[in-house]
Amino acid sequence: MTAVVREPAATPPPATILPRPGLRPEGGDPRRYRDGAVGWGHDLAAFVPPDRAPTPVRITSVFHHVVGAWGMVQSHASIGVPNEGAVGRELTT
Repeated sequence: MTAVVREPAATPPPATILPRPGLRPEGGDPRRYRDGAVGWGHDLAAFVPPDRAPTPVRITSVFHHVVGAWGMVQSHASIGVPNEGAVGRELTT
């Protein structure tokens, strides 16, 4: 058996790429669901900068209930962009 050694996480990114002052989240229409000790939810929200239009963001999260408390076990957020913006050219679907 071969042991796998993982390197420690990289240092946090510089403060210049962290959220700007004045940037605020804006909730959309969050939906929540539960089946026993597992819960999940999704929302179409937005980040609203002080100087331009809101940027839509999709958010999903999964939770687990243990010993009287809910804890987040997975979360994902993405900002949708057209194919042209992501890969630089139009793609057929």
